[in-house]
Parts: sequence; C-alpha cells; structure tokens
Amino acid sequence: MATTETTDLTFTSDVKEGVCVVDFWATWCGPCKAFSPVFEESSDTNKDIRHLKMDVDKNPVTASELGVMSIPTLIFYKNGDIVGTSSGAMGAKQLSETLAKMRDV
Repeated sequence: MATTETTDLTFTSDVKEGVCVVDFWATWCGPCKAFSPVFEESSDTNKDIRHLKMDVDKNPVTASELGVMSIPTLIFYKNGDIVGTSSGAMGAKQLSETLAKMRDV
C-alpha cells in the first residue's frame, strides 16, 4: 500500500477510521527527504496501517492546530484519536517497533 497525501480539507476524514500514521513534512527539509523512503517502505510492509503524508507548507492549518513545531513529525491515530507522536526522522526498525506499539493501543 502506497502512502496517500492528506490535506487540510481531507485530514479529519482521512484519520477517522482504523489505525494510521501521518508524516508531517516539507520539500525543503533534509531529514524529511531522508526519512521518506523509510516511510514508503513501511507502508508496503504494514498494510494494515494507513500511511498519510501532509506537506506543512501547502497545509499549514492542520499542522498549526496540532502543534507541529518540527519536521518530520509523525502523529499516530486510532479511530480518529491521537495515540502517539514522534518528532525527527527514524530508521526502519524504530518505525516498525513504534507501529507495533500503536496497534496494541
């Protein structure tokens, strides 16, 4: 399953059901670029968790409302509720372990 773009307009409905993780990023962000392939691979490996990406420059409202102050930032949702957050890029193993914990929340 590939990652899906989410926007200020679609965000609430995109995170409403099931388990998902949202990557808040920007095109100019070096760590975001480095993390992007890890996130993409995770979406292929963890098909039961929706992987969403939000460009904070194109969608500043949601990022501001959620208090995203640094990027990349991951916010984990279960049925529309935030169940975890993580700031900064991470490796594949750390992301996999974090997603495993989110399934059990």
